Amino acid sequence: MSSALAPTELPGFILTRHWRDLAEGTEVEYWVATEIGPIKVLLTQQTSVAFVPARHRAAVQAQLANLQGLQGLELKELGLKTFEQEPVLGVYARRFRDLGKLASALQPLQIPLYEADVRPHDRYLMERFIVLTQ
Repeated sequence: MSSALAPTELPGFILTRHWRDLAEGTEVEYWVATEIGPIKVLLTQQTSVAFVPARHRAAVQAQLANLQGLQGLELKELGLKTFEQEPVLGVYARRFRDLGKLASALQPLQIPLYEADVRPHDRYLMERFIVLTQ
């Protein structure tokens, strides 16, 4: 059973979770077992995010300009800091895989791209404080 209803609260257990990159953004899909039966939850046009120390802005912008095929990546000022209290910038990407490409390009420069490995279906739950229990 697939549901296109407005968001609502319905207790359930996540059966499967997947993500895929599409041209218009990352799509996240969950199948949830509920008391009324299985429900498909489909989230479209999701944006992926990672974080980079603000002091590396120029180097990151240079890499963004040099990398082929990356579209829809942008840096944004945030009020967030690392555990060492260093300011970070948000790196927003239309496609999750582009964060991995950027992380690989920054690695030889010893510039960390924090949380670039957090998969979209896990980040969605994490950012909403949804806890999975077994």
